[in-house]
Amino acid sequence: SFTEYYVIHMYNEYKNVAKKPNKKPNKNTPQPNERNHGT
Repeated sequence: SFTEYYVIHMYNEYKNVAKKPNKKPNKNTPQPNERNHGT
C-alpha cells in the first residue's frame, strides 16, 4: 500500500541521515541537483 511505501521510504531516509550525519549540512547548501529537484 502507499502508506507502507511511504513509511519504508521515510525510514530509509532516516537511516541514511543517521549513518551519515556529515551529509546533513550539505542539504542546506544550494547544489545544482538540489535546486533542479526543487528542494
